[in-house]
Order: sequence, then structure tokens, then C-alpha cells
Amino acid sequence: EITNRIAGDNATKAKQKADSTFFKGEIDVTNSNLTTTEILLNTEIKAEVNTRESDVSKLKSKAVSDSTALRTLVNTNIFAITSETSRATTVETNLSNSINTIKTKSISDSTALKGYIDGKTDRSLSNLSNVSTARTNLGVAIGTNVQAYDVDLSTYAGISPSANIQTLLGSANYSAARTTLGLAIGTDIQAFDADLTTYAGITPSANIQALLGSADYATARTNLGLGTMATESSSDYLPIIGGTLTGGLTGTTATFTGTISAGDIQTGSANAFYFGDPSVNGTWRILRSGDNLVYERRESGSWVTKLSMQP
Repeated sequence: EITNRIAGDNATKAKQKADSTFFKGEIDVTNSNLTTTEILLNTEIKAEVNTRESDVSKLKSKAVSDSTALRTLVNTNIFAITSETSRATTVETNLSNSINTIKTKSISDSTALKGYIDGKTDRSLSNLSNVSTARTNLGVAIGTNVQAYDVDLSTYAGISPSANIQTLLGSANYSAARTTLGLAIGTDIQAFDADLTTYAGITPSANIQALLGSADYATARTNLGLGTMATESSSDYLPIIGGTLTGGLTGTTATFTGTISAGDIQTGSANAFYFGDPSVNGTWRILRSGDNLVYERRESGSWVTKLSMQP
């Protein structure tokens, strides 16, 4: 439409120019037959025509300039519209391609899935009469894929384990579990020992408890009632078996085995010297009875006098 309007304006301008030229020619032809007054009039008319022609020329130039500007503006807008149209076409093309790709991929995936299902008859649920097979086909085989029901597990499911219990359950072995519980053997608790079991069966008396609580050896000897003899050198006392006694031996009862090689033996007047076990028949003894020295032998449980020596 814009182009048609520009073309119409150009045709009108051309018609106006042609009419002006024809009119000027007519004036020039008739000037030779006119009077001076008429010639002057014709000259004024020509000047007016020239002025009009100049105005027409200016209008034409303005029209050309405006039409050029308008054409440029139209072309610019048309280019922008064309560019946006091209971009929209590109977006539409890309969208169409994406949709086609998705459709193709969906068809491919569904075909592959169908082929997989068709090829994996062991995953079919057609054999629903066999419950175990159906579970296996579904991937929920009891004892393989899922846990069999157990009332204890239901109980555990109702318990929310603390952080400590979770750590305990995550112990790598028994030793780690004991350490987590603060029961490390040899560190937190005593290792088993049969002797300890024996001691555990004994209830110590107050004296034994005092002895075991002795701060040192001296206190322990004191608690045991041991005098200074307990710490004397072996040269200061007579061994129970063997050895030589020097000096006197004082006491109410003394039993010797071996030989007394030297020195005196002193006893009270009511005491006796026994040669053997006093409670066994056949044992002899020597004792003082008044002023007499009596030799007796044990027979049938009684002492029988064998010899009595008078002063």
C-alpha cells in the first residue's frame, strides 16, 4: 500500500510538470501576436507560473525526501519483522526438532522395554498360580530380596536406638564392643583366673582383711603377731632339723630327733624324757617320782614301771 501511494504521488507530480511545460509553451507561442500590454501580462503570468513551478519542484523534492525516509523506515521495520519472523521460525524449528527427538527416544525406549520384557519371560507374572515364582519375578523373594516377618523385628522396629547403642551395634568385633561398653579386659575389668574364682569363694575375716591391707612388711608381721625373731639371722636361732645348741634350753615340752652331742638337758621334776611317741605302746620314758628315778614302758595303753632307782 505504501509503495502504491508513493507511485501515485510521483504520477501526480509528473502530470503537474507536463501541464506547466505545456502552458509555458502556449504563452510563448501567443506572445508574438499580443500587444505590449498583453505581453507584459503574459510575462507576469509566466513569472507566476515559474513561481508555481518552483513551489511544485520544492514540493516534489520534499515528497521525494519524505518518501525516501518513509521507505527507509518501512524497510527497517520490515527487516526487523523479518528478523523476528526468522528467529521465531528458528525457535519453532528447534522446538519441533526437540519434540521429534523426544518422540523418537520415547518410541525407542518403549520398544527396548517391550523387547526386554518380551525377552525376560522369567519376570512375567503370568504364572500367578505359583506365589513364590510371582514374588521372585517381582524382585521381592522372601529371604533374598526382602526380610521374612519376625515378631522380634517388629519389636526392634519400635525402638529408636540411641547414639551409644548405634555405636555398639556398629562394633567391628567383640573386643571393640567391650571397649565401647567400657569393659575392656585387662583395662576396665579383670581377666578370668581360676585362683580368683577360688578367692571369690572365701570370705576373709577381719584379721585377713587387716593383713591384706598392711602398708608394708613390718605392718604385716605385726598383724601376724611375729616378734623380732622373725627377722633374725639364721645364725641366731636353732634350725628345726640339725644344728648345734649352745647354752641352755628352757621349756615345758621339747621333742628332739637326732643326737644331743653336748651340754645339759634340764626339765622339771614332774616332767619326763620320752623315747618315742608318748601315745604309742612300746615307748619308754624316764621320770622322777619323789626321790626315785623311774623307768617305765607303755604297754596296752598304760605306763608300766620296769625299774625304780632309790638314792
